[in-house]
Amino acid sequence: MKAATASRDVLIGRLIEAIDDQAAHLGRRRVQLRSLADCLVERDERSLELLLEEIARAVAHQAELDGRLDAARTGLAGALGKPPDRLTLGEIAEALDEPARDLVAARRRQLIQAIEAFQQQHVHTSVLLLEGIRINRMLLEAVFPHSRGVTTYRAGGQDPWRPDTGLVDAER
Repeated sequence: MKAATASRDVLIGRLIEAIDDQAAHLGRRRVQLRSLADCLVERDERSLELLLEEIARAVAHQAELDGRLDAARTGLAGALGKPPDRLTLGEIAEALDEPARDLVAARRRQLIQAIEAFQQQHVHTSVLLLEGIRINRMLLEAVFPHSRGVTTYRAGGQDPWRPDTGLVDAER
């Protein structure tokens, strides 16, 4: 019986560690989104390039973290005699005894808070991008009100612009 309890404690420890790593990673991703917004506002292209490389690495790291969390959740579900395919962290916490239940439930709440903060920053950054697009379009339409098209420039070179176009150019 002690071996089963020790094994379960190890599995709970792995789950807690995986949840903590996920929450910390989400915090770093939130900071990256905030930095992205700052780079866009300040038009700091060099910092933006470095940040985009960092974001690409973070996306790759997210897959590893997701795998670790899923493995920890699946292992603990098996030790609890539960089907792992749809067992949530809340259900795991409910199935545990008192000290572990509180620990997992607290970490779950922390993870939820990290997710909500990340989502809020994502919305903020998305709105900033959309507002920038809207303002640029309004400026172009004000400067060239009866124009059929204007050549604009971006980092990659020329970029033709036509009035009354949507956000997505279907021709590309």
